[in-house]
Amino acid sequence: MSEEKKIKNLTRAGIEGRKKDKKLFPVTSLKEGEEGVIHSISGGLGFMSRLAGMGIIPGSGIKVLRKSRGPVIVLVNNTRVALGRGQASKILVVFDLLLQRKRSL
Repeated sequence: MSEEKKIKNLTRAGIEGRKKDKKLFPVTSLKEGEEGVIHSISGGLGFMSRLAGMGIIPGSGIKVLRKSRGPVIVLVNNTRVALGRGQASKILVVFDLLLQRKRSL
């Protein structure tokens, strides 16, 4: 299967998943130190393939390291990635509050 078809399938799966009743948030809504699981990415094929090249794909865990003025720095697959706010707002994550509470204890 070509990379374009894989990305289209991931996008289609993300859109179908949004129809279910899940609490989805953009990465920009997470606070520093909070984690989530990437649910879907909205954007064009070029944007999706660029993120996939950095390991940012649906199903991956993501942690916000820094969210001050300027880029949002996230940790994905033990790699730090700097994303612009517009890019980060297109990445939707499922935030598990119970998991966050367990890790903070």
